[in-house]
Amino acid sequence: MKASKIIYGLLVMLACMSCAGRKATAPDASDNLRTALDSIIASHQGFTGVAVLSGDSLLIAGDTAQLPLMSVFKMHIAIAVLDKGIPVDSVISLDASKIRENTYSPLRDKVGVRDIDITVDSLLYYSVCRSDNNACDFLIELAGGINAVDSCIRRLGINDFVLTETENSMHEDISRSYLNRSTPEALCRVIEAVFSGRALSPELTEYLVGLLGKSSTSLDKIAAGIPHEAFLGHKSGMSDRNADGVRMATSDVGAFRRPDGSNVFIAILIKDTPETDEQSAALFKDITSAVYSSYTE
Repeated sequence: MKASKIIYGLLVMLACMSCAGRKATAPDASDNLRTALDSIIASHQGFTGVAVLSGDSLLIAGDTAQLPLMSVFKMHIAIAVLDKGIPVDSVISLDASKIRENTYSPLRDKVGVRDIDITVDSLLYYSVCRSDNNACDFLIELAGGINAVDSCIRRLGINDFVLTETENSMHEDISRSYLNRSTPEALCRVIEAVFSGRALSPELTEYLVGLLGKSSTSLDKIAAGIPHEAFLGHKSGMSDRNADGVRMATSDVGAFRRPDGSNVFIAILIKDTPETDEQSAALFKDITSAVYSSYTE
């Protein structure tokens, strides 16, 4: 009995010594970044989801639900068209009846409403780089329809998204703007699949990465938080405002290069914000600046 008490006492002593010598684990950089992003997101109105992907490292902040993509889905459409094997120098004849006047279309503003012959390369440029809605819907037809675009992306092993709408269907019924949606993580994985070469051949990868690098819309979002020399490309989107003045969706996905040569991908999706576009742009910039600093310091 006495021996048992001695052994028990020794075990208690060893346990205490072990606890006394144990140091609290310091939070890693990802914990600090997530805390910073949560604070930034909390200072704004609406639902905001953020994902950051670099190699095997994934960080999620804010809303993790599927949020509206808006014109970001033009990146998905470009992947599907290129994956279909249609040569970019192919010439397509477009009837004037397909050139809608009541939509955002730099292509229409340039050529007018008339029958035109245009290369697939030009359609991709106008859709991805200028976010042209007419060019976008022409490309959806070339890809075999929006369901074919959805299926193409799923073949990459990415599933937490939904594509059912064209630009025209969303224009005809503004509530359908909510239906093309994705989690921030799934969106990050789509752009990573492009840059890594998993989505397309090396030649087409270089081509699409080049288009994303020339995308000129909403440069006050992700691009504003990244030094020019590190910024690789992006695709943005924005809905109309509803009758209450709420911006149903504003979004951006982009990539930047770290000093060690590796790439970082960031997706930011915002739903139902009553804030001004300037306030939303500040949210994109602040989030991206925090991410860039964390991954490059």
